[in-house]
Amino acid sequence: MKTGLSIGIHIEERLRASEALQSKIAGRVFPIAAVSGTQKPYICYTRTGITPDYTKDGRAGDTVNVAIEIVE
Repeated sequence: MKTGLSIGIHIEERLRASEALQSKIAGRVFPIAAVSGTQKPYICYTRTGITPDYTKDGRAGDTVNVAIEIVE
């Protein structure tokens, strides 16, 4: 089961799966921040918030906010 905590894994998989994107960033995808001196362009992604969603039957999922930065 995927949860809001696993959103980073999903985002990285999607970014790396795009051939058009990979031809530009050459695999430079980082969670939170890139190491100083990283060759540009690159992408950083960060989960900025997570809110559990509840129904009468219990927890139904999560609403997750994510920031994606493209550095050129």
